[in-house]
Amino acid sequence: MELDEGRGVPATQTVRHAGALGALLALGAAAVFALAASGFGPVARYGGAVWVFILTWIILMPVLAPWLKERRAA
Repeated sequence: MELDEGRGVPATQTVRHAGALGALLALGAAAVFALAASGFGPVARYGGAVWVFILTWIILMPVLAPWLKERRAA
């Protein structure tokens, strides 16, 4: 089992935490989009919210995982 440096926390646990945090942030971004797009039809509003959720999560995962690893090592 691969461990993070410093604390002995399994690396998979750090990645899971990054995934959960990324999902929460992406869900928030999708909710903001859905509220901001209230003047459009439901397909555009909810389809756009799903698109924002997926893209935000994809962008956040490579950013959050190393950030959390550094933070746990400190």
